[in-house]
Amino acid sequence: MKEHLLDIAAQLAQPELSARREAVLHLLSRAGLSHEVQTASAKPDTGGFALFAQPAPKAEAEVQNIIVRPVEIAGPKLVIGAHYDAFPGSPGANDNASGMAVLLALAQELSRSGCDKAVEVVFFDAEESGRAGSIAYLAECSSEEVAGMVNLDVCGYGDTLCVRCMKKTPLLRNFTDKARLRRFDGEEVCYLPDSDDKTFTKAHIPALSVAMLPRWDSAILPALKDYANGFLGIPPELREQVASMEIMSTLHGGPRDNPTYLSEAAMRRVLDFLLDALNAPEQKRTLWQALTGK
Repeated sequence: MKEHLLDIAAQLAQPELSARREAVLHLLSRAGLSHEVQTASAKPDTGGFALFAQPAPKAEAEVQNIIVRPVEIAGPKLVIGAHYDAFPGSPGANDNASGMAVLLALAQELSRSGCDKAVEVVFFDAEESGRAGSIAYLAECSSEEVAGMVNLDVCGYGDTLCVRCMKKTPLLRNFTDKARLRRFDGEEVCYLPDSDDKTFTKAHIPALSVAMLPRWDSAILPALKDYANGFLGIPPELREQVASMEIMSTLHGGPRDNPTYLSEAAMRRVLDFLLDALNAPEQKRTLWQALTGK
């Protein structure tokens, strides 16, 4: 988009869900991007490890996902998504107006320049309430229609591009390529908090998540992964470390949960990384990757 990503994110950072939805629809129309609103209901997922306190989800949630198809070609599609809802009482600047701004710019660039992959861009509702939006989305399409998913969440603050991928496939391997990550000051990490990517992995669809973090914060991620895989929760001393992470100040009503703290450079790096990975030829699996399952 010609407009700065910061300006886009500022328009999207609204405490009220209806205002955020209208801002997305307005920006898509202004950019000339055809779109549709998927209205559906779904039962939220209330299980699993939660790093953050979550609002109590309803037994059944009514959601409105916003879908854009910038590249329509035959074959299973790559879904690239970002949630547009925000934690109650928060303007949702970094979580997740930053991811939405990147997604809007990506959709416009793909619509203009094209891509050799079928891409569907989705602004998901109700991620903060048990991921009901992405659950409803998948309920209306078969797993055979979706080749993979890329999730954008918390993309506007920090100096390190972080990618977490649970299962590497030829379609997603470009996003975890070590040389590409080095070029974009990024790293593949072992843990990021669950977002809409979890809905896809639970449906056995390969998915990855992309975020920006301050480099020192990423050092805590291995410990979080260990506890996320268990049943005992986070011990008090680790919870204190989590609370002291710089990125936490940008989330859920923290002191930096405001568009003025977002970084144009951080969001631009995520956008450029995505375009670079999407436009590169799919990487063939090496013998080592085949033997190790990586």
